[in-house]
Amino acid sequence: MIAGAASVSCVVRRGRITSVSDTSREVSGFPPERYLGRLVFDVIHADDRPLIMRYFAVGWTGEIDVVVRLEDADGSWTWRRVRGSRTIDASGEPTASLTLQKVELPDAASR
Repeated sequence: MIAGAASVSCVVRRGRITSVSDTSREVSGFPPERYLGRLVFDVIHADDRPLIMRYFAVGWTGEIDVVVRLEDADGSWTWRRVRGSRTIDASGEPTASLTLQKVELPDAASR
């Protein structure tokens, strides 16, 4: 279930976040600069990293659709649906274009 209409768009190249939309302030409370240059795995809750690792395996390309927790500025962890695709760009670099949106999971308390 989608919790809000606001979403964050980002680009990940070689595992690092290279672009983040200004809506990150509205969605997480953090400015885009907080994410730039960081490894995608470093902004995801440690328990959820295995869920997203397969999408960033060497040579893997395709559609991404996964729900993971990301930290908000108030220190809480909020479920986000991450959708997008990972391709190999013209320079041969793996690049993922992603959209993240808050979601509410009925069984979130049990995870």
